[in-house]
Formats: sequence, structure tokens, C-alpha cells
Amino acid sequence: MTNSKRIGVVAAALLAAGVVLARAGRAEACGSGGGFEIPPAVIAVAAGVLVADVAFPVHDLLVDRTSTGAAIAEAVIMTPQALLGGAAIYGTIADGGQVDGFLIGYTALTTACAVHAYYVLGTRGRAAKKAPEPRVRPVPPYSVSIAPTLVTDGRALGTGLGVVGRF
Repeated sequence: MTNSKRIGVVAAALLAAGVVLARAGRAEACGSGGGFEIPPAVIAVAAGVLVADVAFPVHDLLVDRTSTGAAIAEAVIMTPQALLGGAAIYGTIADGGQVDGFLIGYTALTTACAVHAYYVLGTRGRAAKKAPEPRVRPVPPYSVSIAPTLVTDGRALGTGLGVVGRF
């Protein structure tokens, strides 16, 4: 990877992190406590998914040829998110609510990444079809073709014969 691509990756990651952090609301205690603890495995999986949500779009933009393994991982991680986002948008609209712009953008991003993954997997291994070689008839060194044609003397049209060829 060239330095300009590395700078692009870092800039895109910082931009994505800025968008996520700018979107986060202010946390306020509700006073109920609840005593609910999130298991560390759930936190680790959620953090991994968030990293993938930044890494896959950046990777798709910067890399020309995605590997099969990366496409499979992208499909496995992004497809459920796209489906859940679509279900959340549908549910919000069905209940008469207003859909959040962040949810629409996030769902569009995960959907685009999932579609890209399936495109890569669907086209992997296919050789590009070559155009068939044109069939060229060998032309003898001397040939003549005669065909009916329209002829004119400058004032009127008439029928006649045209002669073309290699002499």
C-alpha cells in the first residue's frame, strides 16, 4: 500500500470515528441503576463489528481487487446489519414514526457493502469473455463484384450495374 493510500485510510477512519462520536448523544443517569451488566464477550463482538463497519467501506474504496476471504467476511458481517436496519426502518414507518437519518445512512452503507461482497463472490473466478475473432474471408488478389445499383447522369436516376473490385 502506498503512502497516499495509507493517509487516505487513516483520514477515512478518523472521519468515520468523528461522525460516530458526533452522533452520540449526551449520557444522563436515569437513577434506576438496574444492576445490569453487559458481558465482556458482547462488548468485544460489538467493538469488532464497529471496527468492521469502518474497515470494510474504506477497504472497498481503496482496494481494486478484493480477496474472496474478505468478501465472505464482508457478506457475513454486513448482511445481518443491512437486514436489521431495513427492518428497523420498515417498523418505524409502519408505526407512523419518523425515521432517523443516521439509521437510513447506516443501513445504506451496510447494504452497499453487502451487495459489493456478493458481487465480488459472484464474479470471482469468471474469466472475462473475449470477443470472438471476426471471420475474415480471404480476398483473392484480383476480384470483381457486380451488383444492381442506381445510376444518374446528373438529371435523372436509372437502374444499372455497379462494378467494384481489386484490379
